[in-house]
Amino acid sequence: MTPEAVYNVIRTKARRAGLERLTPHDFRRTVTGDLLDLKEDLATIADMLGHASTDTTRLYDRRGEERKRRAARRRYTPRDAAAGDSR
Repeated sequence: MTPEAVYNVIRTKARRAGLERLTPHDFRRTVTGDLLDLKEDLATIADMLGHASTDTTRLYDRRGEERKRRAARRRYTPRDAAAGDSR
């Protein structure tokens, strides 16, 4: 199957599902983010995606900032401040 054929299948299925803009790269970003959420090694993910550098792989992860916020909330919550716990 050619890259164009893959794109056309995705576009057709997405439109049927009511999604106007969905591309193969959206899947790559989603899988990358999910693997990072599961704590998979960045070098392994880069290799799976065919990237020469992990810096390129990091660009695919748009959820990195949200992941940092969630981690911060797990480590420090408002009730900790009220109790005087600075960890």
